[in-house]
Amino acid sequence: METLRGQVDHVRVIREGWGTIALLHGSARELAKVTGHPLGVEVGDTIQVEGEWTTHPRYGRQFRASSIRTIAPSDASGAIEWILSRLPGVGRKRATEMLERWPIPEVWEVLDERPHELACIDGITSKRATDIGRRYAEVRGERDRIVALRGWGLTDRQAARVVEKWGDDALEKLRANPYLLGEEVYGFGFQRSDVVARKMGLPADHPSRIQAGIVHLLREAKAQGHTYVPAGKLIAMTARMLGPPVDEGAVVREGRAVITAGKMAQREARGGEATHIYPTELEEAEASVAASIRRLARSVLERGRAERFASSSTPATSTRTSRSSSSTRTSSPATPPAAQPGEFDSLLEALGGAA
Repeated sequence: METLRGQVDHVRVIREGWGTIALLHGSARELAKVTGHPLGVEVGDTIQVEGEWTTHPRYGRQFRASSIRTIAPSDASGAIEWILSRLPGVGRKRATEMLERWPIPEVWEVLDERPHELACIDGITSKRATDIGRRYAEVRGERDRIVALRGWGLTDRQAARVVEKWGDDALEKLRANPYLLGEEVYGFGFQRSDVVARKMGLPADHPSRIQAGIVHLLREAKAQGHTYVPAGKLIAMTARMLGPPVDEGAVVREGRAVITAGKMAQREARGGEATHIYPTELEEAEASVAASIRRLARSVLERGRAERFASSSTPATSTRTSRSSSSTRTSSPATPPAAQPGEFDSLLEALGGAA
């Protein structure tokens, strides 16, 4: 694996955070085409990339990066280019004066901790100094976010997906519940989320881990074609998968929270069977099917009664003839017989009735 270090001349993001970087590197400032996930990288940044040289059949020689990291410029020219690309209201003349007054690394301390001092430079007002300090804090936040995500074991591609999904709220959401990764971010499941959670220092018996484990196993059962899992089996499977110190009692407690949150539903089975646990969407679908069967059964019964009545009834007719006219009168039809007691329920039971 090789390492390149240089200044970003151009960035192009193509898809899912993946893109290309034109990098000026080495003492001769040669231009290299770098491919990878330029998370948080902008023109003027100084970056360090690790990877290997490859030759693309169409695009030629390029450096395929496995890691791209933004680093603080170590020389005045690099710092000036970074300031010009990131901070508002600072032209090249003022950026140069900043570096003359506060050499590296002091300039970064001023921007971070004492931005009001920038007002001593001609052309930078107190308001502009405040705006520059605010923007630097935003840039620092982007940098800190990327560093934290990488520190929790996310690859550049995974980090790019997280930032694309949650933006500035990424760290806050992950700290609140790292298992949201498996629910909301493409490419993550329970296992990957669990690795991140453990690197973040989340206890093995944390409620969010147990709840995520329950939902994960229920979804796996669904993927295998099951509409529900017996409660006792789901409890035992979850405790076994998560391992000590998680026990079945903890799974039961957190299972109630999952039901309350609407992520799964329970239904008491007939005939003394164990309680069934459903993914909420399947329980709702099953209830909808049962309701449809009831409507169908009612329709069948009503049509059957009508047909029986039609076949067993003969219209009564009387004819009277007079000298002036003849007329035919038909008696009013009788009302079809009502359903017999229990007839509807019996058909429901035969159809596997429900609800």
